[in-house]
Amino acid sequence: MTTEKINQITRPIGLVLCLILLVSLRHFTEWSWLLRAGVAVGATIAAMLVLIFILGCFSTEEDTPETHEATS
Repeated sequence: MTTEKINQITRPIGLVLCLILLVSLRHFTEWSWLLRAGVAVGATIAAMLVLIFILGCFSTEEDTPETHEATS
C-alpha cells in the first residue's frame, strides 16, 4: 500500500477519532481542557500508528511501482 493510500485512509479516521475522544472526555470536569485535548490527541496518534502498522502488514509487493517495472 502506498503512502498516499494510507494517508487517504487514516487522515479522516484520525480526525473523527480525535473529535469523538474530545467529546467523550467532556464529563471529566476535574480535568482541564488542555489535559483532555492532550489525552485525545495522544490516543488518536497511538491509534493511527497501530492502524498504519496493520495496513503495512497487509500491503503486498504488488503495490510498489518497482515490482511493476521489474516484471514488465
